[in-house]
Amino acid sequence: MNFALDLLLLIALRCWGSDGALTVSTSNPFLYVLRHEAVTLPCSFSVTPGSIDPKRLTVTWYQYDFIAARFVNGEATARTEAILFENDIRNGNASLLLSSVIKRDEGQYSCEVRHGGERQEVNLALTIRVPPEVLMYPERVQLLSENSVTCAARSYYPKVINFRWMRNGRRVNELISTTPRLNPDGTYSSESVYHVTPYSRNELSCVVEHEALEKPLMMSAIYVGRSITEVMAIIAVILLLFVPLIVCWWFSVSLSPLVPVTLVQGEQGAVQFTLKGWTLQNVTFRCSVKDKEVRSHDKKSDCEGGLSVDNKDPANYTLERGLVKKVICLKETPVTLWFLVNRADHQGAVLRCRATHRHTKRSVERSVTLGQVCVRPRLSEIENVTENSDTEVKLQITAEDFHPRDISFTWTVGEERGTTETPEMIENPNGTFSTRSICSVPFPQIQTPRFKIFVEVDHISMAKTQKVATGDTPGIDGCPLLADIEVVEFSEVGQPCTLSCTISKFFPSAITVTWLRVGAESGHQAVTAGSPEWNATVTTSSPEKQNNAYEATSEVHFTPKSLRELQETAYICRVEHVTLRKKTIEKKSTKLKLKGYQKEPKLSDLQIFFTELSQPCTLSCTITDFYPQEIKVTWLKRDTNGQTYEAETGEWKATSAHYGPSMRRNTFDLVSQVEFLPRDLTELEDVEFICRVEHSAIKGGFLEKNSSRVHLPGWLLVQQTKNTGRTAGYPEKKDKGFTSTLKLGSGACQVSATA
Repeated sequence: MNFALDLLLLIALRCWGSDGALTVSTSNPFLYVLRHEAVTLPCSFSVTPGSIDPKRLTVTWYQYDFIAARFVNGEATARTEAILFENDIRNGNASLLLSSVIKRDEGQYSCEVRHGGERQEVNLALTIRVPPEVLMYPERVQLLSENSVTCAARSYYPKVINFRWMRNGRRVNELISTTPRLNPDGTYSSESVYHVTPYSRNELSCVVEHEALEKPLMMSAIYVGRSITEVMAIIAVILLLFVPLIVCWWFSVSLSPLVPVTLVQGEQGAVQFTLKGWTLQNVTFRCSVKDKEVRSHDKKSDCEGGLSVDNKDPANYTLERGLVKKVICLKETPVTLWFLVNRADHQGAVLRCRATHRHTKRSVERSVTLGQVCVRPRLSEIENVTENSDTEVKLQITAEDFHPRDISFTWTVGEERGTTETPEMIENPNGTFSTRSICSVPFPQIQTPRFKIFVEVDHISMAKTQKVATGDTPGIDGCPLLADIEVVEFSEVGQPCTLSCTISKFFPSAITVTWLRVGAESGHQAVTAGSPEWNATVTTSSPEKQNNAYEATSEVHFTPKSLRELQETAYICRVEHVTLRKKTIEKKSTKLKLKGYQKEPKLSDLQIFFTELSQPCTLSCTITDFYPQEIKVTWLKRDTNGQTYEAETGEWKATSAHYGPSMRRNTFDLVSQVEFLPRDLTELEDVEFICRVEHSAIKGGFLEKNSSRVHLPGWLLVQQTKNTGRTAGYPEKKDKGFTSTLKLGSGACQVSATA
């Protein structure tokens, strides 16, 4: 009985020992670690009394409310780069290893242990520190110059950081420190700027303090250049030894500022400056527009002698040097860069010119920004734009396609300023402007003798330009303007013919038109159309308004019996109008051109008139039966090499003459001759003479009449032998004599002789 009680008590004690008290602890609840380093989050537990049963054990690591690692049922799982010491858990070590800490690993962690029915946890705080990457720039500080030195801290954490600037061991005030900036990876960056002009090599350093640093980090500036003391010493030496050389070098070449003249679209623009120095012929130029070099090639010339040097560029740039002048010990010359202005290329463009001395190597550059490119206005003549008014006349001038928009018009009528109005400015799609100006003049004033009106146009692209109109200007005072008389319809003699005259620029619209003609048939007396002497009909169209004035066309219809009625008769269109003050104006025809009536000329064979050497030789060609009258005749000669020479040129000093054209049987005839002086028979041998005729009726443009090869008569060969001691001609095989034939054209006379 006692044994049984003891056994039950032993079993109860064992069961109570397996569910002993659970204790969880950590050796360091606050951990600090550098980024990308490994850290172990310490956590240990114990079960007393008794032992740890892995099957009844659960260990869970939380970062905030998210599971970072877990041990359950004897197996461990963890997120990336987190490791549980699985073998040590059975011995009470639940620590968590983070192999490479990054910013997201920072925060509150809890280690929860469950064993049997008990649960205990412990909290830890992990803080990540990232030491700053400190750099100073510029790395080298220039002595005796203004420097802005920046001390930059990159990629640090946490946010709080401190900069201190030290100068020769003493703290100095910084210029500015920026607020830390958050980087994409969660770190911060900040800068501190110190403005300094160092005159000596006193130490300049930046001290950075941050909790991730074991001790403050200091960066020191490196000085370059010379201190004030060193510079003064060097200057003293240079002044003593090298002043003459420096002066010569400095004054070897210099450029004045570049001065552009007014730039006008499509015209020659210029940039002017002055070149000074010595031996200016050794100075070369390089110019560029929009950083594109203007390539040029110097012509060899004596620049010192004042000759200009033109450097032409494919883009129409020309560099021109003027005359050289002596100024004290130096010389100077004006230089002009000419170029064709293009608004797209030059407006706002930066032009640079660099002059370099070949010997001293001194180089001087000047630049200028080209201003606006002006566009010259297209100005109309003064014109009448009056509408439905008998009391005043409105005269207008238009200015089109100009730039910039500022433009002024000043009207002067006689000695007084005119009354003007300017409608609104119109901006064109291409960026230019157009406008017009109108001046009102009383109608009686414009009818007065010696009436004159001026308008002065002022625009930056040009000098002041003046347009003038008088009472004689067509269309100004409403007087009719007559066009030339034209042949509207004519096919052949005996068929109806219509002559036309256009009357324009008149107002008011009432007008009277009379046709007359003067010819041999009427004894050179003027006869009126519709009279017994001239059976003709006149029709005049109703006046139509064209551009604030009227226009009408008058025609006369008749049937000519011969072409002489058109070619040798003058026709007159006479007009009466109220503005003419009971006078008339008229348009008189000369020789009328008949549209559609043409005849091709006929050419005769060439004729020659020649007696002996050193006497004129004349070639003649008769051209007949052509119409219209206009014709062109050219004399040519062709040598044995096929070279062609025209008369009255340096190659063939011959004189041509034309007789006509004269009308015969409704067509024209003409005789053309060419005369030259042959001093040697070689000027006639093997030479082909050509008479070329150009006329509108010829298909292909021209006709030619050629002479065949000119063979010389024997008596001319004998004369050549007596005068010069030598012969010319054509030997026939082995015969000792010469045979010559003179032949011009088909059917011409030919003479043969043997010598």
